[in-house]
Amino acid sequence: MLSTSVSESVVSSKPDGGDDVAESYRLTDGSIVALLADGATGVGEGRQAANIFIELCKEQIYPGCNPEVVLPRVCFAADLKIMEQGLDADTTGLILVLKDEKYTLCSVGDSEAWMKVPGGLIELSSSQQSKPRIGSFIKPPVVVSGHITGPIIVASDGLRHRLGMPSVWFTQLTKGLTTATALTNFVFDTWKGNLPDDVAVILIEY
Repeated sequence: MLSTSVSESVVSSKPDGGDDVAESYRLTDGSIVALLADGATGVGEGRQAANIFIELCKEQIYPGCNPEVVLPRVCFAADLKIMEQGLDADTTGLILVLKDEKYTLCSVGDSEAWMKVPGGLIELSSSQQSKPRIGSFIKPPVVVSGHITGPIIVASDGLRHRLGMPSVWFTQLTKGLTTATALTNFVFDTWKGNLPDDVAVILIEY
């Protein structure tokens, strides 16, 4: 079983809590699953689209599954369900599965995953397609895998657009505080509590 700690946090200045959703959990085979979705809409249905993606992931990713097969399948299922429900919305979707010192990532949209490597950082999500998002007839999602070399941060686009470069994220979010406290402090120090976008973060310390 991986010796890791995983935590997530969402910060939003919107009264309804915004459209970003982040969850993480461990399967019975020891795998860690990290999920992040950033809903997009002009009519308030982005959170619903994001929740559909998250719930389908939790239903369809199971212990012992082959993530390279299952993760794209989940993205297509969420894409179809959002459209079937007639939502005027779509969502990014990022799934990260960690098992036996290996990561498998499948993502659609512009949410990001970054990992520390000797001498710097690499973006695990660099090959994803930013559009169309889930709920808008996605193209086949890209799946990437490799060995875990250090801490990983998964984040919605609000982190990059509003809170600087990935090197800054690792400095600010790995200070020994809880992820929620560190992210709240980071947002307040930068924006004095008036963040113009939602930010969702999952921190995986390995």
